[in-house]
Amino acid sequence: MVFAMVGDILKKGRIIPFEQGAEICFRSGLKYADRRQFDKALKYFNKAVQIEPFNADYQFNLATVYAELQDIRKSNEILMGILVNINPALTECYFAMGCNYFDLQDMKKARECFEKYVYHDPEGIFADDAYDILYYLKFYDGAQGRKRKGKNSSRLAREGKKLLDDLKFDEAYNKLEKALEEDHGSVDARNDLAVLCFLNGDIERAISLEKSALILQRDNPFSLCNLAVLYSYKGDEEKLNYQLDSLTYSPVDFRKQLREIEEMYKKLCEVAKAVDVHRLTDSIEGILEGMEKKSIKWEKEWDDVIECAVQNRETIYRAGYEKELRSIWMNYIRRIDPDTAPVIRKREVWAAVLEYVYCRRHLIRVSKSSLAKKYSVSPSSISYRLKDFGI
Repeated sequence: MVFAMVGDILKKGRIIPFEQGAEICFRSGLKYADRRQFDKALKYFNKAVQIEPFNADYQFNLATVYAELQDIRKSNEILMGILVNINPALTECYFAMGCNYFDLQDMKKARECFEKYVYHDPEGIFADDAYDILYYLKFYDGAQGRKRKGKNSSRLAREGKKLLDDLKFDEAYNKLEKALEEDHGSVDARNDLAVLCFLNGDIERAISLEKSALILQRDNPFSLCNLAVLYSYKGDEEKLNYQLDSLTYSPVDFRKQLREIEEMYKKLCEVAKAVDVHRLTDSIEGILEGMEKKSIKWEKEWDDVIECAVQNRETIYRAGYEKELRSIWMNYIRRIDPDTAPVIRKREVWAAVLEYVYCRRHLIRVSKSSLAKKYSVSPSSISYRLKDFGI
């Protein structure tokens, strides 16, 4: 009877098909990759990437599967895309590309990638392997090549910026792309390329580029402000609110920078038609109003709490650990009465509390006693402060 009823419902088309989310697809891909069923893993990783194209973890695992399937060039294309568009600090991409070029017998490029890996992450998890390979390749004089590349990248970035200012967008785009291919660490090139992507209608890549710039330089004023502008223009209220916290609770006054960005876009939008300049100026006004509403006098001792927690972070915590702690901390301070703002007598207590809240959010097992031992405080002091967080 039950099967007959289900059959009738299916015939009438009343069942909504279940759509797998990116994280479910990703975990399925990992499962098949662990079993070395790479064709199936490829299918699920591709689905995850289609849903969230700017997720570095998804892209990296997709690249490793392509490498296992001997599609080395596709693998390297994805790895390069991660460094350029998503996370220039993901140094494992250099090691993976080095292995790929080694398999292709392109020893020159393999040496370049392994050298970049040990230069950027000398104590990384693959550092010993990279040093061994470099030893056998007799690659010891890479410093001069690195300097030449850095100078060339800086020149390309400057030329790209000038072309952007001269409203020659296509030429600027090509220069800035080349600059980032040669030097993934150029924050200025990332900022300028993000502006161009936004003007060309590719706001998702523009957002990813600004986020990657902040990985390299977390306090870069242009990146912080332009990311807020992009979120506001897109209408992503949740992420805009998060970004407003970064702009508001800072010793830096970002209002001047926002006005400069506004004037820059007004000039550039004389040529670019993909961006509605009126909507853009409204977005910036909204940001300034939002900052005014959130504004409180930020105390240095509150930053000391974040610093203490970051200094004691565990390796399993995600790359955005500091930003998430800051968001937890800011939201707490913002919602309490200004007259009862926390007085920090022992920053370690609050740091332990923030770490506990973070672990609860991410389903990471941690006990108050272990945190108390780690921060040299009492478990009762942690429990007492956790009440303020409803825990």
